[in-house]
This record gives sequence, C-alpha cells and structure tokens, in this order.
Amino acid sequence: MKQPTLPTCDACQNTLSWKQSLNVMRAIHSETACPHCGENQHLVTSWIGYVLIFLFGSVLPLTLALLTDLTWTAFLLYYAVAVPGLLLLLPLFSRLASKDPAAL
Repeated sequence: MKQPTLPTCDACQNTLSWKQSLNVMRAIHSETACPHCGENQHLVTSWIGYVLIFLFGSVLPLTLALLTDLTWTAFLLYYAVAVPGLLLLLPLFSRLASKDPAAL
C-alpha cells in the first residue's frame, strides 16, 4: 500500500503544504489554484480517509461504551480529541487532479 502524502500538483509536481491542503479542504468547491504554477486543481479525497473518520469517530467510541463502563465525560473527551485529530489527518488521504473528478 502506498504511504499517505500531502497533495501534489498534477501540472508542476510541487507538494502543497499542510496549511494549503487544509485551506483547500474547507472550501465548498474543491477547486484551487496551485500556489506554485497557478493552474486550477481539484481536490480528490480517498475513501480511506472518510472510512477512518467514520470508524474512529463513531463506531469505536460507541463500541467501547457498550463493552466497558465508559463514563460520559470520557466519551465526550474522546470526541473532543479524536475527531479534530482525524480531520487534521485527512489531507494525507487527498490528492490534486487537473480534471474535475465529478465530470468524469
């Protein structure tokens, strides 16, 4: 399996920084201009990133709450730490494409 990396521009092959990747991800339209060459790029997020957020964000804490005597404080603390942490990891499962993937 390929190791996760930050998104790379299809045109100039330069890698976006973590901050640039997060800025692209928060936009409604996942299209951005490459900060290096200026060509429009579309952000494509791998389904693995969404699966990780789903599993560690909802399934794992609910399973732990059912199998152990997890208090509400610990349950909410888990969400306060895990969900933002997983969202910060999401750029590792994203890539940039020159063509709009929705149009394909």
